[in-house]
Amino acid sequence: MKNKHIYLLLEIIKNNGNVKRLTHEGLRFSEIADLTSKVIADNYAEYIEDNIVLTEIGTQFLSTLTEDFKERDKNNWIIKENKSKIKKIDKDFIYLPNLKELSF
Repeated sequence: MKNKHIYLLLEIIKNNGNVKRLTHEGLRFSEIADLTSKVIADNYAEYIEDNIVLTEIGTQFLSTLTEDFKERDKNNWIIKENKSKIKKIDKDFIYLPNLKELSF
């Protein structure tokens, strides 16, 4: 596994976030489970009352990884979504909606 994936997992554990962030990076849930087991085996995190929390070693390791992997470019914070984008229409175009599609 890449250090970026470990960084993201440690950040998710620290902030009690969602592992869907790792699926956006291309990991499958089985790989996320393996990565979680590796993080716990390396003593970066531990189970406490059915929760996974960072250990002191994990917090220090996260701070060292933060220098390399923290996203500083604000343009990359939100992923652009293109499937809902509507193509440009001409200025003189008159839009007439389909009455069957309207619902009030």
